[in-house]
Amino acid sequence: MPPGIAIPSVVTLLEPGERRGDIESMLGQVSVAASYTPLHYLPDAADVNEPIPTSPRPRQVPAVEELGWELGQATNWRDGLPQMAHTLAKAASTGTGVIDNEVEFLHQHLAALRERVLDAYPDDVDAAAVANWQLLASIEALAAADTIGANYHFAWFQALSRVP
Repeated sequence: MPPGIAIPSVVTLLEPGERRGDIESMLGQVSVAASYTPLHYLPDAADVNEPIPTSPRPRQVPAVEELGWELGQATNWRDGLPQMAHTLAKAASTGTGVIDNEVEFLHQHLAALRERVLDAYPDDVDAAAVANWQLLASIEALAAADTIGANYHFAWFQALSRVP
């Protein structure tokens, strides 16, 4: 699940990992909750103005031991990352703080990676770019004190970086 997407609290995400094949292998077991056919009457939603409750819970994965150290190692000499990524990872993990212009810099690189990946989808997605996107998202989450998000995105980075 890419960073920046609010997930309904009732959703259960699959563990991070590479998946190939048919829709069942991509999504796992799915049950139909509702269906629609053309000309099918849809009643007005009673709570149309009530937002769907979201939660960080669906992104819960086992915590990475020494996440700060792991982020430091992952950002050290990694191709495709801005040079400042390593410094930001260290600052976020040690709690020394990340200043506003560094956060803005991180957001700009995340947006650029997002555009690059989505523009290439589905025909020519660069796995290294997706892994870097997840790695930067982990740093961003850690800088925002979101340890669930930081662990989740780092777990995806690890899953995408494994050599088969």
